[in-house]
Amino acid sequence: MSDPRQGPAAGADEERMLAELARLVPERDPVPPELVEMAKQSFTWRTVDAELADLVADSREPVGATLVRSDTASVRLLTFATRHVQLDLEVLADGGLRRLVGELRPAGPATITVEYEGGSVTEDSDELGRFILSGVPGGLIRLRCEPADGVALLTPWSKV
Repeated sequence: MSDPRQGPAAGADEERMLAELARLVPERDPVPPELVEMAKQSFTWRTVDAELADLVADSREPVGATLVRSDTASVRLLTFATRHVQLDLEVLADGGLRRLVGELRPAGPATITVEYEGGSVTEDSDELGRFILSGVPGGLIRLRCEPADGVALLTPWSKV
């Protein structure tokens, strides 16, 4: 960062020097190709037994300038997705406990595990991919959905 007492010329000199360094470093000390390949291969280990799902919809997130639901709503809708599976989840608050009502797409039987601080609960979905998990404490949770004939889905930790 430039010192404001040195004026705008000093900042421009620093920017030119950083640009020159950014150009020279890859030329003078390039990353070995085998290291780049090892890094790419190790990245696949993050999903060795489950695909990490992205949170693609949350009823408490802003849409434009308004909220879809207020923070005081007792029902929250979440959608997680991977390339292969989508999980729609309805979170119903009842005091400090949560009831999770979910559906997997494509539909089919699966084992659903919700992890939370201090424990976990497991339930099987029906043939249509629907499930209910009751008595889940509010706070951070993560779901793992293991379809009978597919790749497991693992959600990020989410506060409910």
